[in-house]
Amino acid sequence: MDVLTCAASTFQSEAGSAGHGAGEPSAEAQIAALKRKLIDMDRSLTGARDQISGLEKVLEMEKREHQLTTSKLTVLLKKRGAACPQCVAFTSLLRSFLDTPSTVLLALC
Repeated sequence: MDVLTCAASTFQSEAGSAGHGAGEPSAEAQIAALKRKLIDMDRSLTGARDQISGLEKVLEMEKREHQLTTSKLTVLLKKRGAACPQCVAFTSLLRSFLDTPSTVLLALC
């Protein structure tokens, strides 16, 4: 209510209506202050929505690039793995190592 009273008293002084008490803004002044505040909040909301929309577009583009890069790397790794018998053996060893529970690994250390 502090902002409303301040804005209303500003409107009142601009309009030149000094018929009311000094600390009591008129209903007209309060309505005008509420209208200005509503317009200001609407502009802020529109700006925030525009910013969110822009960020969502950037995020969607980043997701597409990430998926494309991941698929290309997967294909490349599959090709490289099929061409190298040592890579296949290493991969299976690594998978078995990763499948081993961590408690067993700690016991081995």
